[in-house]
Amino acid sequence: MTPNPANVDPITTSVIQHRLTAIVEEMGEAMLRTSYSQILNSSRDFSAAMVDSDCQLVAQAEHIPVHVGAMPWAAKAVRDYFGEDVSEGDLFLVNDPYLGYGSHLPDVTVFAPVFIEGSVAFWTQPSSPFRYRWFNPRCLQPLSNRDISRRTPYTAIAALGTR
Repeated sequence: MTPNPANVDPITTSVIQHRLTAIVEEMGEAMLRTSYSQILNSSRDFSAAMVDSDCQLVAQAEHIPVHVGAMPWAAKAVRDYFGEDVSEGDLFLVNDPYLGYGSHLPDVTVFAPVFIEGSVAFWTQPSSPFRYRWFNPRCLQPLSNRDISRRTPYTAIAALGTR
């Protein structure tokens, strides 16, 4: 159903857009306040965004937008893979470039569904990309070139809902 532009209240639209933007900006501020990484604190190399249930971008914070560009595709991949098996409190991890996410393989993102009246209304990226590598325990060098990062397909990392 396409909304009639004559029935759209510009003030309500502006209030909703600013509220959604404030939510993702607060997610970014939470990342900064809880991070021990200089990459996040100094260069703000992370993103925070939100897509609707159709995986269309509705709000993004003003950080590094390269991560946000792939978010709708990654959220769609997670949504399509898990289908109806998504509950409140679930978290999903992905970095696989073949599934729509991965500006760099070491960048990993976590998605959280937001429910309204029992159905998914939004997907948020509350913990934005972070880096992980498989290191040699004796030094900070990768074990091999293959170990610089791992492809992580959609994975439920916290299933707090009922299954």
